[in-house]
Amino acid sequence: MSTLSAIRSAVATKAAGVAGVRATYSRLPETITATPAIVLGAVRWETTPGEREVTVYAFDLDLYVERLRSDDAAMATADDLIEAVQAAFAAGITLSAAGVVQQALITGGSANEWITVGATEYLRVQFAYSVRVKITRGYTA
Repeated sequence: MSTLSAIRSAVATKAAGVAGVRATYSRLPETITATPAIVLGAVRWETTPGEREVTVYAFDLDLYVERLRSDDAAMATADDLIEAVQAAFAAGITLSAAGVVQQALITGGSANEWITVGATEYLRVQFAYSVRVKITRGYTA
């Protein structure tokens, strides 16, 4: 399993364990069948090459909260879930192989966008989750 696949799997497992989240998706579905839900979004990376190569993977995690009764009710639910996501991801992640995770943390977020998926409106809470991995490799000139 590649380093990125191992990280993606660990992030998905972590997202599935967030208290109060009822579903996780690897991409945004046409219809969200259970909410609140977390969608694992795009990943970006930057590598600093060298004898002790370091790669930082940045994941988008999107939390979807259905507008059930009112905007205020959805915001209150989202506020509770923001704290639950932060608590669940605070411990970071571990990989069984493929590199050493030096740091894994939520580096930012935003909770101010209403979007429609299928025929339902959701508050989308966006998180930026960064994973810093050290990989020791041998390079030749």
